[in-house]
Amino acid sequence: MPELPDENPLTLVPDWACEVLSPSAQRDDRLVKLPLYAREGVTRVWRVDPALRAVEVYEVERKRPLLVQTATDDDTVVLAPFDKPVTLTAWWLPPSAATCP
Repeated sequence: MPELPDENPLTLVPDWACEVLSPSAQRDDRLVKLPLYAREGVTRVWRVDPALRAVEVYEVERKRPLLVQTATDDDTVVLAPFDKPVTLTAWWLPPSAATCP
């Protein structure tokens, strides 16, 4: 999008969405938002779960989200829709910092 539209709410549907999951919102993220994104035409969704150190990639077929890829920990992967490899290690806090007392 070359310029941010001056409308509220935005009506332009993105091709890709990335959602970072939090423990307090996981139920809605899994049961409400993912099907909503698919229904509204978002063609790819990443769900990043810092607690599990995992990424799930969904692609939409017939308005249904299908899990097409998972990656964890220190995997180096190409995640659609992008074509460059990423190493996930940099995405996660060190285990000692990620654990709450």
